Amino acid sequence: MVLGGSHGVLSTEIFFSVVGAQNDPSRAAVLGDDLLSFTLAAFGTGSVGGWRQNFATVTGKGDGGKHGQLPRVLRYGVYSMVIPWGLFTLVIYGMIVVGGFVQSWGLNDALTIEHYVRAFRVSASDGICCGRAWHGTRSGPHWR
Repeated sequence: MVLGGSHGVLSTEIFFSVVGAQNDPSRAAVLGDDLLSFTLAAFGTGSVGGWRQNFATVTGKGDGGKHGQLPRVLRYGVYSMVIPWGLFTLVIYGMIVVGGFVQSWGLNDALTIEHYVRAFRVSASDGICCGRAWHGTRSGPHWR
């Protein structure tokens, strides 16, 4: 468990009750109520117990919102890393988009929309959503 080490804490128990193998929303609701009651009790205790304090803010002239410049060497060093990385990322996503519109990447580059039709198929006779991209279709009759 992320927060409690080897011990379970309410927040992670709630999460795993909803999305884990337990799949028990009623348990998650009860644990959520417990967590909410503890939170409200802590807030109420702090409000009544004098945790509220008076604070004063110090005002003055603002800086105008201008940020300081990085030194030239550091700025160009950062640019030399960020710009190639950004271009590489754009190329990867571009390849994904182009790959979705070709028959078989590298073997048959004929343009097609067959992949999207198969993924997002909607049919009234086979159920509303029967494509591969819709939930639960891997075990259905249309999985190939």
